[in-house]
Amino acid sequence: MTSSPRQDILRHGRWLCAGGWHGNNSVPPQPAPFFRREFAWNGGKCAQLFLCGLGYYEVYINGQRVGEQYLDPVPSQYDKRSRYVSFDVSPYLNSGLNCLGIILGSGWYDCHTATVWGIEHASWRDYPKFNLEMTDERGRIVLLSDPSWRCTTDGPIRFEGLRNGETYDARQEFSDWSQPGFDDSAWKPAVICPGPGGVLTQQVSPPCVIFEELKPIAELPARILDFGKPISGWAQIEVSGPSGSEITLKYRDILLEDGTLSEDAGMYIKSGEFQTDHYILKGDGREIWHPRFTYHGFRYLQLLAPQEVTIHAITAQAVGTKMEAIGDLRASDDSLNRLLSCTRQSYRNNFVGIPTDCPHREKNGWTADAMMVAESAMYLYDNLAAYQDWLQDICDVQRPNGQLPGIIPTAGWGFNSNSGPAWDSALIQIPWYAWLYRGNGDLLDECYPSMVRYLDYLASIEDNGLVYSDLGDYNHPFPEKMADRRLTATAYYYLDAVTMARIADLRDLPADQRRFTRLASRIAAAFNRKFHRGKGIYGNGEPTSQAIALMFGLCPPKNQLQAARALNLAMLNCDCRANFGLIGAKFVPRALAEFGYGETALKVITQPEYPGWGHCLKLGAKTLWENWSGKGSQDHVTFGDVAAWQFRYLAGIRPQETHPGFSKLLLQPLPLGKLTRLDAEYVLPHDRTLKIHWERDDKTFSYVISCDKTTPVTLILPNGSRKYFRGTTKGSCKIP
Repeated sequence: MTSSPRQDILRHGRWLCAGGWHGNNSVPPQPAPFFRREFAWNGGKCAQLFLCGLGYYEVYINGQRVGEQYLDPVPSQYDKRSRYVSFDVSPYLNSGLNCLGIILGSGWYDCHTATVWGIEHASWRDYPKFNLEMTDERGRIVLLSDPSWRCTTDGPIRFEGLRNGETYDARQEFSDWSQPGFDDSAWKPAVICPGPGGVLTQQVSPPCVIFEELKPIAELPARILDFGKPISGWAQIEVSGPSGSEITLKYRDILLEDGTLSEDAGMYIKSGEFQTDHYILKGDGREIWHPRFTYHGFRYLQLLAPQEVTIHAITAQAVGTKMEAIGDLRASDDSLNRLLSCTRQSYRNNFVGIPTDCPHREKNGWTADAMMVAESAMYLYDNLAAYQDWLQDICDVQRPNGQLPGIIPTAGWGFNSNSGPAWDSALIQIPWYAWLYRGNGDLLDECYPSMVRYLDYLASIEDNGLVYSDLGDYNHPFPEKMADRRLTATAYYYLDAVTMARIADLRDLPADQRRFTRLASRIAAAFNRKFHRGKGIYGNGEPTSQAIALMFGLCPPKNQLQAARALNLAMLNCDCRANFGLIGAKFVPRALAEFGYGETALKVITQPEYPGWGHCLKLGAKTLWENWSGKGSQDHVTFGDVAAWQFRYLAGIRPQETHPGFSKLLLQPLPLGKLTRLDAEYVLPHDRTLKIHWERDDKTFSYVISCDKTTPVTLILPNGSRKYFRGTTKGSCKIP
């Protein structure tokens, strides 16, 4: 995929579809449309294709599939914005006659599955359509989308739905349909149609690709295959058998105690099958197939096929946004390594074009889930481009008064409930993390007007400095013990105001900086008047209440010692069990480690009893779970800050606001608990590789640390001494 500086992209082509109009939600989805157009090419030096194919597309030239991307373009708020992609297609072209073919899928644009989130009622919904231009090296138009294109809906993809699955009838395949000379006389002219309504901008996010393939590790009764861990993607099958034989593939992430597949999506998915593919054989030797325009979240696959069908091979293909791994960590306690692996796998499974909460029943862009795991993601992946388009979607969907929904994209669901500051703050905090960890301020600049509008919205609904959210410390194992929702919402209101004051200062906006500083001061005063009970106790002393008062800077310095001691005591009194939900899962371990109780934090993270991360591991978790019991989704990212905690405290890699992008390094490793060894590697911005190794016994802490020679490093050792260096250092100290 390449960039183009042109400003007039797709102004000459027409939006085309295969005909038909939705009219209302009772109109059934049509089979995936195929389009083709033959054209002449003079053999120039370069040919650039610009394409917006909605909801998803695949493009072919002269019989070859173009590119490695799947499920492209990334979803958007289509009535506000659609995204085009560009390709250098010169290698696919021949001098003389050529053919370009396009297949379209429904994707997020035509979500026809009825759900509790109402996406099927989106105002932009229509049958799939596309717009394209092809230009030569001088910018001259070679090919346009216009009525000269031919199309058909009589192809092999009989049904496809993002949350349902795909039905493919191989008997209806076209031979050489994207080759010149194909007889398309039975096809009909493509139909000019309205576009989706939004502006067209180039996709910044990397495409989704197949990044891993898995073989089943076991075959269970009822022909259920276990692939060993949850993934996002699909199964590729290699089969043979009589023409017309049908294979059914059912995908799930949970296997019930009786050996059957979980059906827990029933309360969310209201029409059609759930995560089920069908393949109908053409009966022509070995046939290889996987779906194109849907993806599934699964570990288990049930295969139903007639006896006369032979299954030669089944491979699970993991699909997700293309991003480079930049961080890894290995500790002597394997439970920490397993939690890091769970976080990494859950994050990859939940970034398929947009950051999602889970890859199966929802696939929704929940803002809180994305924000809670974002710092872990900054340690694990080079992913800023992947966030840019989705953050633009947040700005696009924002109402004029500044209000935001809890899921993005949305057809309107999640504005007046199922949102709130701990969700909406993704708009402010993720761009801030991009600045803090990668030294990139582009997202701050792009989102700043929407950030200001959002804080103005909170000011319009506050009550003497306090705000309310209907969700709070969501997925708390004991809801009756959850922190006051006003406390958590107001704390995020304060955090956003403080962050906005910092951003305004960076952008040299002194009036805004003063305004947000005053706002933060007023919120802090209201917060402490309402929620501080004295002696450092906030709310009713819930761990989440204590932790966010400490970590957000709401607890005055004179009370911090008492507040931290109360938090530590609260966790010890519940045997270090995770007595918190998604907010506490990020900030309780951080606050404990930050204020001198790192040993307790490590116990909270690793203890094996319910509720907690260690309990999930004991039950065999390979990914993070939606809740501590595992009775919901078993592939969520919500509790994913546990990876950032390891990098920040065990490896000691601490970002600094004064030195964004780690232009200067502050390292403060903590050899906690029974850990005897740790190795970490992290690629800093500008391809600077940091490597950390430490080991310890009862008395001595030894280390070897290396980075490039241009980066100044401050190392704070466990005994409190400091060491300044560039390049490589090693040494040891006594453990106090």
